[in-house]
Amino acid sequence: ALVHHELSELNFGFYTAEEVRRISVKCIWNLVSFDSLGHPTAGGLHDLALGPMDKRGTCKTCGYSYVDCPGHFGHIELPLPVYHPLLFLKMLSLLKLKCFYCHHFMFNQQAVRKMVLKFRLLEHGCLKEAAVLENMPLKHPMADLLEHSGGEWDGLQEIESYVKKVLKKVKSKEHGQKPKNARSSYHSNAAWSEAVQQFFKMPVPSTRVCDNCKGCNPTVKHSGRVQVLQLPLGDKALKRMSVHDIKLHSVFADDDEPAAEVVEDEDDDDDDEAEDDGQNVSKGDLQTDVDSKAQDYMKRKEKTLLNPLVVQRHLQLLFEREPEICSYLFPHSQGSPSLFFLSALPVVPSRFRPKRVLGDGLSFENANNSHYHAVLKQSKLIREASHLHRDSMQVEAGSKEDAMELDEDRD
Repeated sequence: ALVHHELSELNFGFYTAEEVRRISVKCIWNLVSFDSLGHPTAGGLHDLALGPMDKRGTCKTCGYSYVDCPGHFGHIELPLPVYHPLLFLKMLSLLKLKCFYCHHFMFNQQAVRKMVLKFRLLEHGCLKEAAVLENMPLKHPMADLLEHSGGEWDGLQEIESYVKKVLKKVKSKEHGQKPKNARSSYHSNAAWSEAVQQFFKMPVPSTRVCDNCKGCNPTVKHSGRVQVLQLPLGDKALKRMSVHDIKLHSVFADDDEPAAEVVEDEDDDDDDEAEDDGQNVSKGDLQTDVDSKAQDYMKRKEKTLLNPLVVQRHLQLLFEREPEICSYLFPHSQGSPSLFFLSALPVVPSRFRPKRVLGDGLSFENANNSHYHAVLKQSKLIREASHLHRDSMQVEAGSKEDAMELDEDRD
């Protein structure tokens, strides 16, 4: 009997670092692609594990010839995470909505909760009900009069009860049936995308003061879509921060306290103080030096470069504190902001990067290899610099211990 299959849906996404390593058959690390005899080197960009380069070769992974071997992916391990070039602007939009103090979204938590409930309805295919929810206010139109007369009205509670009733009806209809994918239809997908865009367009106060912790947040911009810059706070914002005595803490510190100081609203535009770098620094050093470093950053009148490690930690804290809304905004994120960063770079099979051979027998590497070579070279330099820094730190720590032992012997 023939078995018929029907294609119900098709999704596109990006490989995660774990998936890249899983499909890879070889870690590429060697800067030299060919030896003196013109043979591919081990760990090079044309390692035979990636497949044969010409019709005479045999694949080291599957054993097939050039004609039959489909080619195999390799990968380059990056020493530090880098921004995903295709998701950089989306990552920056997310960072602009984040509070650098409480690590929640800067919006009122009731507004965020309302969006979560809307996504929950869309998840079950309730498009009309989601449109009704959109028109349900969080604040009563006569809220001032109600408060004056002692009455109470909780808009979020009304929305919560409405969503519970709708979902109860949906589940009773689906009883005993396989639940359908709510995003399998064109209209459901369009409504979901519209809700995501609506969230990112939610108004942020011009003063960039968080509705939850009242912290003045910095203005974050990009430079050439490769760097994230944090602008300094204005004088008025700095005064406000000192009045409220909110201290800046490193995003790598163990405590959960806010990340900088808040300031009273006056006239100047507010950017939050520059976030503590915390690059290549131990947690002990961060814990002892964070307050003094924070004050130094707050007094700066220049832009601060946020490296990918700091930005990744900022987004990690956001995903930890706002897990539900983040899972709806980025369904394939698996609860982590790692999709915005690259830590393993896939290397395409050798057959798609053939050598260029001239008439006199001279051969040259494919032009696409120049980008891989640049990545390998920079990765090697970063690792060497990291090892030198680590060795110097160990020597310094050892000299300090020797000095302390010498002092103890003298005493």
